[in-house]
Amino acid sequence: MNRTDITESASHYLHAYSFENGGYLTNKVETNNNGITDILTTAHFGLLQLEDGNIGRAVKAGNYLLKVFEKQPDLTKGLYLRLNKNNELITDYSVEMSWAYIVKKVETEQPYFMIGYPIAYLTLLYEKTGNTNFLKSAKDYMNFALSCNEHIYSSSMSHKLAWAAALLLKHDDNFVQHYLTTVEKIANHFMSQQSEQGMLPGSIDTSYDQSAEVACYFLEIVNILKCYKSP
Repeated sequence: MNRTDITESASHYLHAYSFENGGYLTNKVETNNNGITDILTTAHFGLLQLEDGNIGRAVKAGNYLLKVFEKQPDLTKGLYLRLNKNNELITDYSVEMSWAYIVKKVETEQPYFMIGYPIAYLTLLYEKTGNTNFLKSAKDYMNFALSCNEHIYSSSMSHKLAWAAALLLKHDDNFVQHYLTTVEKIANHFMSQQSEQGMLPGSIDTSYDQSAEVACYFLEIVNILKCYKSP
């Protein structure tokens, strides 16, 4: 649409969410700027910067994601998602809010999209910069994801993980079939949940939202697979 009047003002506003550690603030700047950052918000804002040509900011976001993975104390238990203002992993939280702070390895109903988006972003950042550290980190995050509970293949929160697996296809010949199987299993699950009208289950609000979002990511996957050439 070429609406630079919108994109420029939006970019200026979103810059306020950037934090000195390269991450992006989780909470609304105007009301709760407590220095907490997370990998999902950072990957999302980092991708916006990458698409807008702000490579420096995009790289900082990527380095933040590398840093968070390196800080993980025990991946056999789970992967923590947030840093506090002192660049420390947040490991203390209420049971009710655990979904926003950690992906637990052996439990079901985990927020897999929280790690799917960073994997996809790191892969795209590698493709743009050629920095292999980003690709290695994408694979590290993905290796953790694919070691989680089998529920990861039948979860309503795995659509971004399918997108990430599709993006990694051409960058890891040793795991091509594994990534393809991941995409297929997750896609088949979502299709099995669709109504005759193509809608995914949920309330009238969440059903429309989820159906539209998943459709967008699956269109991306289709386009990726169309361009993919097997080794």
